[in-house]
Amino acid sequence: MGKRIGLLGLVILGCGSNAGPGDTTEARTQSASLVETLSHESEDAWEWASDPELGTPAHVAGRSAPLLTGSVSAKDATMAFLNRFREQYNMRDPESQFSVTREHRDELGMTHVRLQQVERGIPVQNAEMMAHYDDTGALRTIDSNYVAGLDAVDIVPAFDAERALVRAREELRNVVSDQEARIWTAPELVIHAVDGATPALAYHVVLRTEFPALHRMDYLLDAHTGDVLRAFDDIETMEGTGKGVRGDSKKLQIAQSGSSYILDDRTRTPNGIRTFTANNTENLPGTLLTSTSATSWDQSVESGAGAAVDAHYYAGKVYDYYKTQHGRNGIDGNDGALISVVHFSQNLLNALWDGTQMVYGDGDGTTSRALSASLDVVGHELTHGVTENTSKLVYQKQPGAINESISDIFGSIIEHSIEPNDKNNALLGENVFISGKPFRDLVHPGDPTLDLPQPAHLSKFLNTTQDNGGVHINSGIPNNAFYLMTKGGTNDVSNINVAYGIGWDKAAQLWYRTQTKYLTSSANFSQLANGTLQSATDLKFSQNQKNIIECAWIAVGVITAPSSCRSITAEVNSAGGDAGLPSGKDGGQSASPGNGNNDEDVFSTGKSGCAMGGSHDAAPSLFGGALGLGMLLVRRRIRRSCPAS
Repeated sequence: MGKRIGLLGLVILGCGSNAGPGDTTEARTQSASLVETLSHESEDAWEWASDPELGTPAHVAGRSAPLLTGSVSAKDATMAFLNRFREQYNMRDPESQFSVTREHRDELGMTHVRLQQVERGIPVQNAEMMAHYDDTGALRTIDSNYVAGLDAVDIVPAFDAERALVRAREELRNVVSDQEARIWTAPELVIHAVDGATPALAYHVVLRTEFPALHRMDYLLDAHTGDVLRAFDDIETMEGTGKGVRGDSKKLQIAQSGSSYILDDRTRTPNGIRTFTANNTENLPGTLLTSTSATSWDQSVESGAGAAVDAHYYAGKVYDYYKTQHGRNGIDGNDGALISVVHFSQNLLNALWDGTQMVYGDGDGTTSRALSASLDVVGHELTHGVTENTSKLVYQKQPGAINESISDIFGSIIEHSIEPNDKNNALLGENVFISGKPFRDLVHPGDPTLDLPQPAHLSKFLNTTQDNGGVHINSGIPNNAFYLMTKGGTNDVSNINVAYGIGWDKAAQLWYRTQTKYLTSSANFSQLANGTLQSATDLKFSQNQKNIIECAWIAVGVITAPSSCRSITAEVNSAGGDAGLPSGKDGGQSASPGNGNNDEDVFSTGKSGCAMGGSHDAAPSLFGGALGLGMLLVRRRIRRSCPAS
């Protein structure tokens, strides 16, 4: 690397006249001026992408000189950066417009600071900034959803928080009548200014109901008119059918209480992994499941016999996975109690995470088993809890689809860590249906035989008002990207082939780091892609492995880039594992990735990956109409070196 002078050697646009989605003439002029001013300060290449809706930088990546020196904190260095480039962000006064919500140093020696945007002391909902510094103290990336131009927002409410609570309860009665609700999140003043909304002062309040129906309603109420600006049910579910268990014997960690035994595992966390039964009601959490025998559990029930055994056993395995593989102490990271509830409602074909516990229905007993009988379903639901305690992805639209996808992905990863099988572990919930049919297929998300076929490419994104904006549908896009980068294969829509995969172990490291370090609550698909690429750099993945990751995102249409798919080669992993092996091969089961036909691959391997033709830099028309999908990632570099061929 060359010399670095000054605060940052940063180029925020790219080269030439290429313009990405959302670029304005003014923004390009400012960025060109910035390039001219700073290009002499560094020989490093930087990347920049803007948010087309907000008109401000959403992702800046590269490497500065070490900034965290002496008494300089990550907050201080980030504020210095924002003060220097306030014009590019259209920012008035960074010091008064941000508050630090977290600053920490991770196991790789990197330092991360997370900032909440505020306007005159009031939080701007879902408007955050994260800055990441490597183990030398150099700035590597800044990701943000900063909203400019909030000076004119009237921050004096027309009514108080008590009235806001009454108004929210009135709205809840439109969803469920005659039902008691408890306050999940007390009314808080926020500014609602994202998702194309006209900036407005609002009360944010969340109400939860448990019986006879389970809801966690999230409301934004205009603090001047009382109008509902946004409302959605924040219960995160996985839909399916299931009842019963497969009859296999499992060892359980239990406890004794008087003359009874209880499903309460204190060997992993002092707060317990506990399993309850709702006794076919909708009363949560029901009662702690007990037995008069340490060797017989949950058999004298009308439906779903053994569901508690599976729920309890698999919850412990999921805890073990996060602890041993990622050093995470439980779902909340603080060894909080881990609660499962089985036999919820009657013939319920569903499983869900409700914010505090896992809940499983018994299914119909004819076509499928109880949902707790499937390890990947249990891993899916518990991962919703990890998301709620880390990135806090909003359960709507693209952030919600990422939320669902991450649960699908870690359900598969956790299952693979315990029961390795490439083919089965690319399917989700295949142990629930007696026929073996899965809920979802990470290799072929659009398989028409699935109950809910999903898009496998951004061009097939479904813009809908149902399902919280299609969270269970559009998750197929990142799901397929994960599989392609893990095992390789061909995307069913683009026919782009990812010739090799990085393997399950590296994919698990990559996605966990992305989830816990790089996703904001309102992250979209392109920001997810950015996060995986930056995580790959943090984890010191090879250039070949980064090319594999980028190629997977190209295959599903989230990234447009000129060369990474052409640059992928076979790679021997001297440390063991399955990184860089041919698609579908890691010494285990073959997963039949892609469409099985490489004759029509758009990119072929073994060729130079350094062509920088302008036609590759332009974002193609992916949508077949204006779907409002947010920022497409267009990666630009001032200079790019070719990986060795």
